Amino acid sequence: MIKKLILPILFALLVGESAFAEDPKNTTIKVSFEYDRVVNGYKVSGYFYPCSEDGEWGKVTMNFIKDGKVEFVFHSDYYSCYSTTYGNIHWKNGEHYVFKYILPEKDNPYYSSNNPLGYHTSFQFYDVNFDGKPELLVSDYSRERGGNNFNVYSINGSSLTHLNYPPYNAICNSCEFYLEHQEIVTFYEDGVWEYMKIVFHKGKPTKVSAKDKAQFSSDSWIEKQALDAFDNTRDFYVQSIEYKMGDHTIKWLNRQ
Repeated sequence: MIKKLILPILFALLVGESAFAEDPKNTTIKVSFEYDRVVNGYKVSGYFYPCSEDGEWGKVTMNFIKDGKVEFVFHSDYYSCYSTTYGNIHWKNGEHYVFKYILPEKDNPYYSSNNPLGYHTSFQFYDVNFDGKPELLVSDYSRERGGNNFNVYSINGSSLTHLNYPPYNAICNSCEFYLEHQEIVTFYEDGVWEYMKIVFHKGKPTKVSAKDKAQFSSDSWIEKQALDAFDNTRDFYVQSIEYKMGDHTIKWLNRQ
């Protein structure tokens, strides 16, 4: 028996269970899945543990397989909103789904070498830190004004390392990457009026004076991201910031 789900992001076939790595923590509902195409040389399959029969969030395990061998495994936390689940699926325990992989170049109307990330693309590979090796980017499907955020993981043999610091914790599908300048441009929005653009340049972080930091309020979520970038970036330094809240504007340039 074949069951098809006609949805904007995926379709499903009722087939047998996968035999690859499972997540050790189980929930009431467990479904297996695979993608309909090879991505960056990997066949990708896994398990999803949705919070409910109609849930869009839950826990995800993805196996990245090459030549029949699992090269590495991705585990999300339980509260992840996994983008492939978009579409109001009624999950049934034990079913197997074949997800249609959304190519970034087919999912981003502004796609270019400088704007390479897809909106509905659940995961993709991209050299975020310009070291010649692609990182794994997994969407959290946050659907914020600025787009969907990506969690960035470096691949180290069979293990993944979450790069949870600036600029990697600010990567979303609207980010711009400039290899020739070694720059990442990140964008933040909160509501209609508050906006910030930060340009990160690859290199040793520079110390920012207390006077420069004092321009940014710790009471604003967006301005806190500027302070986080000043204090916690490692592989890049903050080259410039443009912040706007109504008629209030800050333009900061790193004069090193």
